[in-house]
Amino acid sequence: MKNNLYVSFFVLIASFIFIPSVTLAAKVNLSAISTTLSEGTGSQSFDVSLDEPIISIEDDGYVRLNISADDTRLVFSTSSIYFAELEWTDTRTFTVSASDDYIQNADNTAVITINTVSNSEYYSGYSRTIAVTILDNYVQPSYRSAAQTGVTSIMYGCRDSAAKNYDRFTAHRQELCIYETRTAIQNISKDRGCPV
Repeated sequence: MKNNLYVSFFVLIASFIFIPSVTLAAKVNLSAISTTLSEGTGSQSFDVSLDEPIISIEDDGYVRLNISADDTRLVFSTSSIYFAELEWTDTRTFTVSASDDYIQNADNTAVITINTVSNSEYYSGYSRTIAVTILDNYVQPSYRSAAQTGVTSIMYGCRDSAAKNYDRFTAHRQELCIYETRTAIQNISKDRGCPV
């Protein structure tokens, strides 16, 4: 009977030490889970923190956050954030911006993924995502507004070889064409029999 009590006691203690509890469901906190960026201008900063101590059976617990994206235009101030065991209450910051790809295309979305690597079972394998809307800096604002209100027939680009933004792969819309000078616009209009 006495031996059974000792065994039960050690099992109870072990369960508190080695088995993660429901209340210790660790997570990575983000200051925002979505943002909008314009190509070539501006940036967005995100604060990152942990909500539980870094509990590890090893001497030095740690959490490393690896930051990546599914769009190569997104540029980060750092690709990795590190928390040592005693730093779990700290807040870290990283910044993201959208580089200019010099291509005229529609606005689109991307996903930033934050994956954790840790010797703590509470944090290992955890991940978070951030949704990013990337605004193309070659899209005219009036056409962006139309596209956002549900007009799906607008094609971004101009199939007029005389235009600066000529793109033979897009549907032709004369109002999207951008020409070098006012004179060039007048000459093209005359050639087409349009009023200048």
